[in-house]
Amino acid sequence: MSERRSTIAHHLTVALILRWVAFYTRKLPEDVAGQRRDEIASDLYEQSADVGPGSAARRLLALSLAWRAIRGIAADLAWRTTRIRDVRREQGALSADTRRPRSSATAVVLTLATTLAIVGVFTTIRVLLNPDARSSEELQLLLLVAPMAMLTGLALFFRASTRPAALMVMAAASIPLTWAVGISFWSLSATLGYASTNVLVLMNLSVDKIGYIAVVPGAATAVFFFSMALRGLSAGARRRSDAGGTHPPRAKTPFSTRSS
Repeated sequence: MSERRSTIAHHLTVALILRWVAFYTRKLPEDVAGQRRDEIASDLYEQSADVGPGSAARRLLALSLAWRAIRGIAADLAWRTTRIRDVRREQGALSADTRRPRSSATAVVLTLATTLAIVGVFTTIRVLLNPDARSSEELQLLLLVAPMAMLTGLALFFRASTRPAALMVMAAASIPLTWAVGISFWSLSATLGYASTNVLVLMNLSVDKIGYIAVVPGAATAVFFFSMALRGLSAGARRRSDAGGTHPPRAKTPFSTRSS
C-alpha cells in the first residue's frame, strides 16, 4: 500500500508540474513552447529514472520535484516574459518589413485616384461653364458620374473592410474617366488640342480617335487598381483561414498521470 501511494504521489507531482509548464507556455509559438515542454519532461524523466527502489525513495523524489517546481515559479514566469518580448520584437520587425511595401502601394493608389478625381472634377466644371465646349449630353453625364465614382472609391478606401470594393470602383471608373477627360480637354485646351492633333497625325489617326489615346493610361490604372483589389481579397481570405484554423496538437511527454 505504501509503495502504491508513493507511486501515485510521484505521478501526481509530475502531472502537476507538466500542467504548470503547459500553463506558462500557453499562447507562445509552438516551437518555443514545445521545446520548453520537452526540456522539462526530459528533466523529469531523467530524475525519475535515477530514483532507487522503495516507497521512501519515490516519496522523497516527489517532494524534491514539488519543491523544485515551487522554487522555480519566478524563473518560469521570467522565462515567459522574455519569450513574449522576443516574439513581439520579431513580429514587430516582420510587420515593419511588410508594412513598407503595403504603405507604398497605398500611397500610389491614393495618388492616382486623387489625381484622376481632381482632373475629372476640374474638367467637368470647365465643360459645364464653357458654352463653346464641344460635348454631347452623354459626355457631360459621363463627366459627372465618373469623377463621383472615383471620389466614392476614395471614401471607401479609407476603411479596411471596404477597401477591395473601393479598388473595384476605382478600376471601373478609370477608363471612362480618362476617356471623357481626353475628349473634353482636346476641345477645351488649345495647347493640349494642338499637341494631341500632332500625335494623331504621327500615328495616322483621325481626330475622333483622341479618346483612345486617353484610354491607355486609364486602362493601365484600372489594371493596377484591379490587381490591388485581388491582393486585398486574397489577404483577407488568408486571415480568415488562419483565424479559423485548428491549434497544433500538444507535444507528447514520456509521463502519464495513470497510477500503477
